[in-house]
Amino acid sequence: MKMTYWFWQTEFPVAPEEFHELDETRSPWHETPEQIEAALEYGREKARLLRWVRRHMRARLTPRERRFVHLIFFRGLTYLEAARRTGVHPSVVHRSVQRGLAKLRRQLMSGRTRGRLRVTRFRGAAKDADTGGKGVY
Repeated sequence: MKMTYWFWQTEFPVAPEEFHELDETRSPWHETPEQIEAALEYGREKARLLRWVRRHMRARLTPRERRFVHLIFFRGLTYLEAARRTGVHPSVVHRSVQRGLAKLRRQLMSGRTRGRLRVTRFRGAAKDADTGGKGVY
């Protein structure tokens, strides 16, 4: 089975097994295998955190707070765009989001949750000796 990859709107058919034959020392990527693994681990942790947020949004927030948090953080709308979409004043959106975030923050900081959920920052997860302790991404 041949896979097709796009590069600047030009099609280059490449067989997947050809990738395994490439020498990693001459890789076009700048990341080391350790940095790649750290980024993958960060992705897994972020997915776990998002599942936690979704679960507690359903359990703790009112439908209005849940909708506004979803529009702002998961859909990427501004407060004004969310207000226009729902037909309310932007200050209502802002207050509802702040109230919802406070509820989620309180739940996160409760003793039962903190031990099971590790909150990390991406820059801290991909530290490398070559970068002097600074995150690569």
